[in-house]
Parts: sequence; structure tokens; C-alpha cells
Amino acid sequence: MKKATLFGLALAGALLLFPATSQAAPGFGFEFGFGGRHGGFRASFGGSHRHHGRIYRDSCRPAPVRHVHAHSWAPYYENAWVPPVSRTVFAGYDHHGYPVYREVCVRAGYHRQVLRGHRCGCGAYR
Repeated sequence: MKKATLFGLALAGALLLFPATSQAAPGFGFEFGFGGRHGGFRASFGGSHRHHGRIYRDSCRPAPVRHVHAHSWAPYYENAWVPPVSRTVFAGYDHHGYPVYREVCVRAGYHRQVLRGHRCGCGAYR
């Protein structure tokens, strides 16, 4: 009972101390805000205040930053086929006395990575 009486006196005192300056009916209001980084409490006395949207402005959000792209070049390799190397060598004579030659593989063919240029993550080449 004492709490209700004390609250009533505080409310009446607030209404007398803060008269309405606009044509709106005098009143009071309490607002609560809950959210990610924004939230809080507001009490208003005097006039009927109607707030639309958020209670507080988004003044603590950082301004949007325009992203400036800087190329980060990475080497671009491609597989290339290196053909085998062969030589013709003397093997001897046939039964008629003519020389016989045969082809010998000196080095087998293989794949090799060849640097073809540089590529950026955005798709640019150089």
C-alpha cells in the first residue's frame, strides 16, 4: 500500500512540475528498448509523446566503408606435355651386310607445370 501511494505522489508531482506546452493532453510515458546493441529505458513526463521506430538513433553504428579492391596476384600454372626424346643409333649389320639402325628413347615424355601468368581473386589476369 505504501508503494502505491508513493508512486501516486511521484506521478502527481511530475504532472504538476511538467505542464503540457502543446495542445496534446498532458500525460506521461515509459518506453523500453531491447535489441542487439541498442536498448535502454526512457521516461517522459509532460506531454503525450509518440515515438515511431527506434527509441535511440543509430549513432553508435560505424559509417559504411567503401571497399577499395587491391589486386593480390597469385601465380597461375598450367600443365604442359613435354614430348619424349629419342635418338637413332647404329645397331649393327643385317645378313646382307647393310647397316641396321634403331630408335632409342633417351628421355620419356612427362607433364610439366609452366607459369602462364598471374591471376587475382577478382578474375583479372596479367
